[in-house]
Amino acid sequence: LMSESAPLLGNGSPYQKQSDSSSDGAFPVYTRRWYVLAVLSGIAFMQGFAWNCFGPIAPALKPFLGWSDGTIALLANWGPIAYFFAAVPSSYLMDKKGLRASALFAGFLVFAGAGVKCFTTETRPATILCHVGAFLNALAGPIAMSVGPAISNTWFPLSQRTTATSICSQANVVGVALAFVLGPLMVPDSGDDTLTTAEVHTRSRQFLWYMWIQAIFAAVNLICVFVYFPDKPPIGPTFSSSEKREDFVAGFKRLFTNRDFWIVTACYGAMTGVFSGWSSYLAPNLQQFLPKDTAESESGWIGFYSSLAGSLGGLLIARVADYKGHLKRWLVLFTFVSTLCFLWFALVCIDVLPRSTWSYYLSTILGGFFNNGTIPLFYEISIEVSYPVGEGTVTTLLTTINNLACFIFLFLPDINGLGNQWCNWFLVGSCVFSLLFLSIFKEKYKRTSLDKSYDAHWTEPAAGSVQHT
Repeated sequence: LMSESAPLLGNGSPYQKQSDSSSDGAFPVYTRRWYVLAVLSGIAFMQGFAWNCFGPIAPALKPFLGWSDGTIALLANWGPIAYFFAAVPSSYLMDKKGLRASALFAGFLVFAGAGVKCFTTETRPATILCHVGAFLNALAGPIAMSVGPAISNTWFPLSQRTTATSICSQANVVGVALAFVLGPLMVPDSGDDTLTTAEVHTRSRQFLWYMWIQAIFAAVNLICVFVYFPDKPPIGPTFSSSEKREDFVAGFKRLFTNRDFWIVTACYGAMTGVFSGWSSYLAPNLQQFLPKDTAESESGWIGFYSSLAGSLGGLLIARVADYKGHLKRWLVLFTFVSTLCFLWFALVCIDVLPRSTWSYYLSTILGGFFNNGTIPLFYEISIEVSYPVGEGTVTTLLTTINNLACFIFLFLPDINGLGNQWCNWFLVGSCVFSLLFLSIFKEKYKRTSLDKSYDAHWTEPAAGSVQHT
């Protein structure tokens, strides 16, 4: 048996330490950390799924509930709108009240948001309740998107920290992706603008079952938090995990004068925020180049595969970063390749490169792999350059800028006469912007350096070292 703090992919990490006893200066780790990670990842997954549950079934909902494109858009836009209201309180909750309080708060909001949508399919009350549910779910967004680094710092050793951050942050993305597929399967569109009484009854039943499934899974997550969810381990996995963080207000002030943090934040918003907006606008974008019915179908599948590819990219690069380090190197590489992929897509759209369906698929899936693959790296490097400001404060501000970039992108299509040609080049330009600033950014590992300096036993795990706690 190997120590629980050994690398997930085997021995040999330069970041690995020996920890078979808390009495010899090493730090223990606890098996329950995986349970804590699973529960919070489940909440993040359901929050992302519920946020995206209406868009993919919009063709079925329009004739059924009488909704317009504006209604569908507003249900999605509650995400960034509510984020701005909830960001500061959520940051305070994560940094000052701990993981259990944060999990209870987010888990309850996701459950309440899902639950209120389960009662009726009468147009007016259903519309109101769906907006209320979308807003409640959106209020859980800052914790769902930002809590990963807080979990990894509190429960995981250095050799697993980026991986734990990636699992939780990518769970939200996987939830968004799954809604692209599960929604149309459970609430299929018949293609008719007018529905018979029998079709209305069938679609009503399908819609309510879809809402109930979300509420049931959200309830399971909330019950898990109530039944057993330790706030933190008896002994932290690293020295920095037990160190007192900057006061909440002082931490915010310190971030606003931290140039390195703002370089990372601007690059993160430009990369992933613009890509999120571009992905949600893919159907109108593709309608310029493909038939309308084909564009709607293809955009859903492209969105699904690119989201899954991004989650896979995040998990893979997180393991490599835990094993090899050098976060900036991987960020620059992934940003560069992502830029090339979206440039490929843009050139295909204007016929500079041969146009084909597989070109749209491959360029977007690869772009999603490398773009969303940067998410855990941005989280970790932003915390490194901001230490000792609390993880919740750092990542909430980081993801707020991400939502702001997404909001700006989705606002531009409302400008009369702008058209859609701009959106692909806007994405390419945002990637180039991030690449330029990441290239001149000087990486600093304040938290990691502290952990290393306080561990006199930073060696390969001793053969047979075991710690089951």
